[in-house]
Amino acid sequence: MHSQQNPFKFKLLTLAVLATCSHSTMSLSADDVTGNIYMAPVVVTGTRIEQNSFDLPIAIDVVDQEDIQDGQLQMTLSESLIRIPGITAQNRTQSAQDPQISSRGFGSRSSFGVRGVRVYLDGIPLTMPDGQGQPGVVDLSAIRSIEVLRGPFSALYGNSSGGVIQLFTENAPKTPEVSATVMFGSYNTTRQILEAAGNADGVEYLLNFSNFESDGYRDNSESDKQQATAKFKFNISDDTKLTTLV
Repeated sequence: MHSQQNPFKFKLLTLAVLATCSHSTMSLSADDVTGNIYMAPVVVTGTRIEQNSFDLPIAIDVVDQEDIQDGQLQMTLSESLIRIPGITAQNRTQSAQDPQISSRGFGSRSSFGVRGVRVYLDGIPLTMPDGQGQPGVVDLSAIRSIEVLRGPFSALYGNSSGGVIQLFTENAPKTPEVSATVMFGSYNTTRQILEAAGNADGVEYLLNFSNFESDGYRDNSESDKQQATAKFKFNISDDTKLTTLV
C-alpha cells in the first residue's frame, strides 16, 4: 500500500512560512527607517535626431524651403499646407485674420485661425493659453522647413489632439549674403523682401524684412503688411549655443 501526502497540509505549511518571513521583513524595515530619504534630482534631456519619415511609426510630413517659397506669395500657411494629407487649410484672403487650418477634423469648427493644433516656431510655442494659434506673425520668407505631425503622438507636445505644426527659420550661411526679391500681382499687389545673413566672429545672424501691399479684389479690402525677423546664434563653445529670435 502506498502512502499519499496530504496536499492541504503542504499548502498550509507554506503559507505559514511566508507569513512569518513577511512579518519579519516588515519589522526590520520599520526599525531601520529613521527619517525621510531624499534622492538626487534627475534631469532628462533629448535632442532631435534626423530620420526618414517613412521609418517612423507616426504620420508626419515635411515641407521644404523650395515648396514654401518658389512660386508662392508666402503670405499664409495655407499655401504650403494645402498639399499635406489630412490637413485642411482655408484662406479667405483676409489679412487681418489667420486662415482656418484643421488636422483630421480637429479645429474645423473654428471660423478662423488654428485651434486643436499646436504651432511652434524654432521650438517657441505660438499657441496661446486659450488654444488659439497665431501663425500669421511668422514671415514665411524666412522659413526653411515646416514639419506637420498628425494623430495621437501630438500629445507629446501638450493638449492639442489634432496635431503639431513646427516651423523652422533659415540657418545663416558661412559667408555673408544679401538678397532682394520683388513680386507683382493683380489688383496692384506687390511684395518686397530684403534679407541679409552671414557669420561674423562666431555669431550667426539672419535679418529679414518684407513688405506686402494690395488693393484687394473686393471693395474696402486693401491690405498693407510689414514683417521683420531677426535671428542671432552665438556659438559659445563646441557643445553650447545660444539662439535669440525676434
